[in-house]
Amino acid sequence: MGKKNKNKNKNQIADENQSYETQAGGDDFESPVPFPDKFDTDFLATLDEEDLHGLGRSLNDAIGHVGRYGLNPYLWEVEMCYVQREMHMRTNRRAAHATWLSSGPSTELN
Repeated sequence: MGKKNKNKNKNQIADENQSYETQAGGDDFESPVPFPDKFDTDFLATLDEEDLHGLGRSLNDAIGHVGRYGLNPYLWEVEMCYVQREMHMRTNRRAAHATWLSSGPSTELN
């Protein structure tokens, strides 16, 4: 699949998601699953571990519900990617810090 086709598919998905609000009577349409909030990476960085993992679990549950209702999960998956990225960065940061601590004190000053 070429890059042009990928972009076309993403645009089609975005159009489908926008049309959720207009299905079944326009503004009166209520999604069976609330649309996800857009999370700023700065906001995600301020969350503690418990809240971040809770957010990931709730997005994962919402993705499952969206699929059961036949809606496109793209919007929820994008937000889940941001949450997973933050989790991954924290895991890497903890590992790097543990490695640094185990290397012992440095006598070099830069």
